[in-house]
Amino acid sequence: MKQTVYIFLMAVTTLLTHCGKGVVDIDGDATYEPKLVIEGYLFPNTKVDNIRISRNFPLNREINVLEFPVANAEVFLTDLEKDSVYPLEYNAGLISYEYNGHDLHIENGKKYRLQVAAKLDGRDLAASAVTSVPEKGFVIDRDKSRLAPMKYREKDADGEVKTYTIAYKPSPGTDFYALSIVALNASQNTFVEENPFGLKKEDIDDQLLDQLKYEASWAQTSPERNDVAEIEILWFDVWFYGRYRAILYAGDVNFKYYFTTHDAVQDIDGNLYEPRFNITGDGIGVFGSAIADTVYFEVLR
Repeated sequence: MKQTVYIFLMAVTTLLTHCGKGVVDIDGDATYEPKLVIEGYLFPNTKVDNIRISRNFPLNREINVLEFPVANAEVFLTDLEKDSVYPLEYNAGLISYEYNGHDLHIENGKKYRLQVAAKLDGRDLAASAVTSVPEKGFVIDRDKSRLAPMKYREKDADGEVKTYTIAYKPSPGTDFYALSIVALNASQNTFVEENPFGLKKEDIDDQLLDQLKYEASWAQTSPERNDVAEIEILWFDVWFYGRYRAILYAGDVNFKYYFTTHDAVQDIDGNLYEPRFNITGDGIGVFGSAIADTVYFEVLR
């Protein structure tokens, strides 16, 4: 079954703080270099689509969001085991690239290379990245998971706060697991006013509601682990009553590095760090792969 990535990893703007001030220190002599911005993921037994190619812009330029997508790029996916090359086509409706043939099958344990070329600001740019699709074996163990409906911060017989937990069987050789949850009934009327931050319904506008309905976390396990592992859904990530969809991903190393470094770009002393992209050439972003499994849970009033 086709799985959609609900963890949106590409950050257009990041708020960086230093000594309590929302500032980013940029070297006045820094020069702009055009880059191909890549965002794409492969899933086993799933059509190759939603491969997004966009661009960066200099800081001192007024930005038109319609200029972000790169619609005229040459994009190819190579099955490195077969040495077969597949050209991707641009889908203007979805603002992304996809493969529309029937002879490309994404398989567990195989490596694939994405190659992108385009002309930006008069320069010929090229970038490539290789992803290794996680091995078979990952699946959510529904019998061992704790997903039965419960009230917000419900307590057990000993007075301890219960939590939802997702038990899963790891993918051999994979140590990174990302969890995305979305509140399916999110609205001002379903907002949990008993939250630990003191927010009330009247504080929730449309922008904040859209932010709070999506939450993400991650866990790391030993790549040799073959027993059942667990990831806990924290109450800090639950803002609404009603049903939730939870998608757990067994991600490759590219998925892992980007997810864990893309927003950690400045430390407390103001030092700047570049996220780990695993893309060669004139590119930034992420090209990764994952196995996904989905469950649902419900928070009662």
